[in-house]
Amino acid sequence: MSQSLFYSTLTPKGRGAIAVIAVQGPAVDSAIDACFSPAAKKKISAIKHDIIYGIWNSTGEDLLVVRTKPDAYEIQCHGSQAVINAITSDLQSHGLSQLQRDVEDENVVSRFRTEIEGLMNQAKTERTALLLLNQWHLFPAAVEKLQTLEPVQRKKLIGEMLGHASFGLNFHRTRSVVFCGRPNAGKSSLINRVLGFERAIVNPTPGTTRDVVTEGSAVDGWPVEFSDTAGLRETDGQIEKMGIEKAAQMIEAADVVIGVVDAIESDEPLDFAPDIIVINKSDLVDAADLKTVVEKANARFADTLCLTTSATTGAGTEELLAAIAKRLCPALPAADQAYPVTSRQVDWLNQQLQSL
Repeated sequence: MSQSLFYSTLTPKGRGAIAVIAVQGPAVDSAIDACFSPAAKKKISAIKHDIIYGIWNSTGEDLLVVRTKPDAYEIQCHGSQAVINAITSDLQSHGLSQLQRDVEDENVVSRFRTEIEGLMNQAKTERTALLLLNQWHLFPAAVEKLQTLEPVQRKKLIGEMLGHASFGLNFHRTRSVVFCGRPNAGKSSLINRVLGFERAIVNPTPGTTRDVVTEGSAVDGWPVEFSDTAGLRETDGQIEKMGIEKAAQMIEAADVVIGVVDAIESDEPLDFAPDIIVINKSDLVDAADLKTVVEKANARFADTLCLTTSATTGAGTEELLAAIAKRLCPALPAADQAYPVTSRQVDWLNQQLQSL
């Protein structure tokens, strides 16, 4: 018996109007030709359209054979177990072996669908809810499809899904966007401008923000939590020092770090490498001086995006939001791409990969 020709009954056991049997493998059409007579009176390899009507020879049943891709078909027949048994027996006699789908495989599909439903119920934005709904359809179907594939194809499909695991695990999670920098750089004013209302206290006295101030929002449909941190500087004040220590912890754990630089006091450099540099208070310096500040920032952090903003006028805030969105999601997977959205799903795919 060939080890490269397979069949699998895709519909669940039990009484049903229609059953679907998947068949695949190199030159599998020869095996089908031996059992099936198309109404077109041609071999199926010579028929150009993908939906082929005809008669199954041993049972006399009329049915459809649907080409799903080269060397892969679905036999759509009457749902009675007697018909299914006759067709699968014929397939076995012509060299096809059965791919087993055990109870655990069926249970895991149901569990994954339930997991995605749970995430959909917790979705914070319409965009993430729609992406989760898409995966509710795609990912369990892909897991089911794995059971019908040969090892090489199975490995390829698992690799494609795992290739988008980072996106799948993170897009529905509320991610942390931290604004940090020297005292009085305008962090609080800038985050207020981005949020559209006064959430953070604004005061010209350095050290006003003593703790981390957070607010939930969304950027381009991705849920985020903006954090306004204490100004980073040396201080003897115990309360301010605690705020600065907490700010450092937030920077370490953040998904996106926005380093805010005062365009006027730009000689006070950042002590860390942020994901995005913002030269704030751009409205308070002339164009030549602003250009110099930007050039200095680019020289020190050559691979970091540098933007200019004004919390007072709002200049540059749209560009900042666009840059944050791109940092959160550099690229979207294709709309028809299945991928895991929970760590359990990632672990299961890795286990399947290791078993090949």
